[in-house]
Amino acid sequence: MKPRHALILGAGAAGLSCARLLLLRGWQVDLVAPAAAITGPVVVLNPAALELLRSMWGLDAARLRGAHPLARRLVAWEAGVPPASLDQPALALPLDALTQELDARLDGAGLRRLRQDEPAGERRLVDARGRLGMADARRAGSRVALSTRVRLATHAPEDRCTLESVSGGWLFLVPLGGGAGMLQAVVPGCPDGEAATRLQDLCGGSRLVAPLIDAADPRVRMQPAMPACSADAARPQRIAIGDAALALDPVSGDGLASGLRGAALAAAVLDDAAAGGDLQEGLQHYALRLAYAAHRHLAQCLDLYRSVPATAAWQHDIDAMAELAAQLQPGLRALRHGLRDGRLRRLAA
Repeated sequence: MKPRHALILGAGAAGLSCARLLLLRGWQVDLVAPAAAITGPVVVLNPAALELLRSMWGLDAARLRGAHPLARRLVAWEAGVPPASLDQPALALPLDALTQELDARLDGAGLRRLRQDEPAGERRLVDARGRLGMADARRAGSRVALSTRVRLATHAPEDRCTLESVSGGWLFLVPLGGGAGMLQAVVPGCPDGEAATRLQDLCGGSRLVAPLIDAADPRVRMQPAMPACSADAARPQRIAIGDAALALDPVSGDGLASGLRGAALAAAVLDDAAAGGDLQEGLQHYALRLAYAAHRHLAQCLDLYRSVPATAAWQHDIDAMAELAAQLQPGLRALRHGLRDGRLRRLAA
């Protein structure tokens, strides 16, 4: 039996979930959290993410602070196609409310919290520091997300998200309850200092989202939104999870679920190796699963961005996604392992 001791860098949902799974399997876990907690962003949890939180944490996310249930989504994406109203249950939630709850549930579980990074030594290093922790990143484009809080118009539905493609980008409006909302836009690129102006311009071309907004906070957050994957996510000295391994375009709505699935697989790979399994085989499986997930996500994004009315504005990103998908394609091969009851199992030939 090999030592079961891990050092996890990052305290987002993926890092905390990996810590929980390893602790449940008898590991010693040290966690280095960022100097300041993540605040501000809102996540929209789809049924897959909600089920993963229930199965991994026993958590009913609908009970958390600021949780707001959603029932429908109005989508206006392709030119000449009428807006479609879809039944899509989801939950809007402040990201810090989720991470604070997960973090609190690890109190008394044996987790050792460290103030700053330190050499991993004999410990298994798990990198969960988000996009900034991505090693040898392969980025598919240059698009960015702009987001701000808004006050909804009185006639705006509180149980429906609205996704609208407009000239120069796309808009996503999420009700948060009590007349509040979050407005997110994704654009091909935006110079520093121009985020608020760009967001205002996009709303000027909106037929569906803009009429639902009464006022917007002038403070606009800007962050990367292009798909990206690490070319060095799985090696004996370090395994990356969450956005440090694979970051998705927000149009997918599956970023948090993807991070949770990766955390579960990473924990299974490390625990299998500690029990005498072949670490290299486990890491190869982990890297292969990431490649499959990245390739599938790129294919979905290509379909979407090739169908927007202003395709020319996205051509650089479309070309970059196609190029990365082509780079990943040759490495896709049959999976030899799978997860069963949270454990890594070799599949029958």
